[in-house]
Amino acid sequence: MGTAKPSNDGEAYTLLRGSYDAAFQELIDNRRNGAQGESVRASEETVRYHRDRVAEFLLTEREPEPDTQSRLRVAAYFIWLNAGSPAGTAVSDWIFAEREAHLSPV
Repeated sequence: MGTAKPSNDGEAYTLLRGSYDAAFQELIDNRRNGAQGESVRASEETVRYHRDRVAEFLLTEREPEPDTQSRLRVAAYFIWLNAGSPAGTAVSDWIFAEREAHLSPV
């Protein structure tokens, strides 16, 4: 069964974010239900995959193009959020977002 192609950037983001949210909720449910081992590792990997797709989208989409600072701010926020919101990582999260932005195709 094929997946419909999004008609605009907003729809594409909504689909990507929905996939990420669903994966994250599955991870939370697995942990709450006491799942361990491979089940949790697979859920964590799925969350990372979808997180990276959202960050990639935010860093590479150009229509409409928000300023670079806004794009980096959002990407760094997702990096921080998905790392478990650790204290003291703002600079390293920002640098990682900048590095990813420079590696992404323009």
